[in-house]
Amino acid sequence: MNYITAYYRFEVLAKEIRTMNGFKSPNRLDCTLTHDPTGHGLLPLFQRKNGMLFFYLIPAKEVVKANSKRRATYVLGDGNQNLSSLYFEHSELSHLAYGYCNGKERLSDGRPNPAMPYKHDALLMVCNWPQQVIEILIVKNGKPLIENLYNLLIDGKFDEELSQLKKLARPYYPYKMP
Repeated sequence: MNYITAYYRFEVLAKEIRTMNGFKSPNRLDCTLTHDPTGHGLLPLFQRKNGMLFFYLIPAKEVVKANSKRRATYVLGDGNQNLSSLYFEHSELSHLAYGYCNGKERLSDGRPNPAMPYKHDALLMVCNWPQQVIEILIVKNGKPLIENLYNLLIDGKFDEELSQLKKLARPYYPYKMP
């Protein structure tokens, strides 16, 4: 049974590619590959007018107002809105995280939350810190099962499905290349 609805790969692009495409931040994670056959993946909500899709990895304590029991380490945001916090349940598995979209009807500035239709989805993240890559796996309506899905990810139960999605993934944006 396939659980994953959509796959997105984000990575820090090489300095030369960033310069050629008009941005400089070495902290920016650009979407380079995707496979979203159902069109349900919420990430296009964050797509810029020029077609680029990117996030910044921000320490959660800088942007999330939460009590001391908060487990989130980082937040993925685009400067206007956050996609999700990244929750790492096991310190020895710092490459696997989960998250979900904000379920509030309004953002902190009062605007309607465009991610509301996706508030029940689970986001599983595979982080390759040395390569500066984060892969996001979206499971439609998976939020109620998010901890079980996370444990399946830890146990390698998604390895085959993830491998297949990577083979099917296509470039998200035509970056200028050297």
